[in-house]
Formats: sequence, structure tokens, C-alpha cells
Amino acid sequence: MRRACQGDIALQGQGALSLIVRLAEPEPFRKAVGRLRKFELASGKLAGTDVTVARTGYTGEEVGFEIFVHPEHAPRLWDLLLEEGRGAGLVPAGLGARDSLRCEAGFPLHGHELAGPHGINPIEAGYGSYVKLHKPFFVGRQRALEWHNDRRRTVIRFAIEERGGKVVRAGSPVLAGRRNEYAGRVTSCVSTGSRQVGMAIVESRFAREGMQ
Repeated sequence: MRRACQGDIALQGQGALSLIVRLAEPEPFRKAVGRLRKFELASGKLAGTDVTVARTGYTGEEVGFEIFVHPEHAPRLWDLLLEEGRGAGLVPAGLGARDSLRCEAGFPLHGHELAGPHGINPIEAGYGSYVKLHKPFFVGRQRALEWHNDRRRTVIRFAIEERGGKVVRAGSPVLAGRRNEYAGRVTSCVSTGSRQVGMAIVESRFAREGMQ
């Protein structure tokens, strides 16, 4: 199996595990997939196709997997998964659906809640625990220390329940309090049913639950 180039098929939702286990082979791989914890992976075959299966996802689902497969075999595996999962309600989802789900879950997107026009760093994005400042050396450690000590901004999540209100888009200003003080900018926003949910980069002093 050539691993330099891999496609990624995300299989998310409560029925994902049973579907993958049903197609997994040989038996050791089937058992390994059934025991995977979040962020773990295992390699084997799904219906005869070489794959690596990871217990990961970008949708906020409690159960979800990403299947890494050579691009030559990805269309066949895609069709097989849809066929085998149709009875359990499996349907394809596009980029728009993924963006709605990741916004609802509060997952950042590079160029929006990480880096991008607002220069958001991992600590501001809420992922400071992944920057191991206790290590004596790594490339960029000094800059990360500066980020850690200067926490004037943070990424927040918000929801707008008002029906028929103005559509909020990335780049829209965030105004807070009775005086409508400028607090920051929206980084992502999607409509989900009757409400809008999104994220914004704001000054930390405005980052309080219930702030309007």
C-alpha cells in the first residue's frame, strides 16, 4: 500500500462503528477497530481494501471515524459504504454540512479560528493545552510563551435565537454591552434550523457567558 497519498472518508454517527466492524478484516483488525479510543488508529482491510481507520472526526459526534485510503480505491469504498449503510440511514454530506457541524461543536477551522486574517494563535483559540510550554525547547517556544502571557483575546462561541434577524457572516463586528462597545469580529457563522451559531475572536474582557 502506498501511503504517501491518501484520501480521507469521514464516517460519523452512532452507526459508524457497527458498519466498519462488519466490513473489517482480518479478525485482529476487526477487534482492534472495536477497541479504538479517541485519537487512536489501526490498519487493515475494509472489504478487501487496504485502509487506516482513526477514531477521529470533525463533526462533534460521539462516535466517528476517518478512513484513510489510496485515492485509486476511494470511489469504490465510498460506494460500498453508502450501499452497506443505507439501511441504517447513512447518507453523504457535503462541505456545508461539515461546516455547520464543526461550528456547533466549536471546532476551529484554519484561516478562521486559527491564524487567518485575525492572526489567531492556538492559545487564543482555546488549544493552549496542546502547546507544551513545560518542555525546555521546541521551535517557536519563545513565541508561544509570549502568547501565553498576553491573553488579551479569546475565541468564543455564540448563538442567535432571534427569528428573521440579520444574517451574520464571518468578518461581522461583535458589539457588546449596553454601549455597543466594539469587542471583536465574527470568524464563522452558520444557520442551523431556526438559529445562527458561530464563533468570534473578542477581547477577553467581553468573554463572559450570557454577554450580549
